[in-house]
Amino acid sequence: MRRLLLENAPLCRCDFPEDTFIPARGSNAALEVTISSKGARVRGSVIDEDNLPAVGVWVAMLPEEARRSTRRLYKSAATDQYGHFDLRGIAPGDYKLFSWEEAESGAWEDPEFLKPFEGKGEKSPCKKAIKNRSI
Repeated sequence: MRRLLLENAPLCRCDFPEDTFIPARGSNAALEVTISSKGARVRGSVIDEDNLPAVGVWVAMLPEEARRSTRRLYKSAATDQYGHFDLRGIAPGDYKLFSWEEAESGAWEDPEFLKPFEGKGEKSPCKKAIKNRSI
């Protein structure tokens, strides 16, 4: 299944992907929505200190701090047996890429958990294109 990205909805005057839309009660206006399959994709691999593939490591792509309250912008995956990861459907914007050997799924959504790692994230701006990055 392909991941789609909500790109535009002019009637609601929303700025996607940050904004949400709540229709006014009793409104009979039509809503025009543009959906795109051109969200960014980030593929890469994680290696350990011995230059071996890091297996089962969490990789998380987090939006810039100003957009961190929008949880749907967070992307994460565990590396496979070759240390590879593949993140898809990423909305355009500035992100940081992190990896952890020992972290519970979703721990990076907690600002307190993230504080000691903030300076270690790899900056990764995303557009409607494919990016390849090794961390």
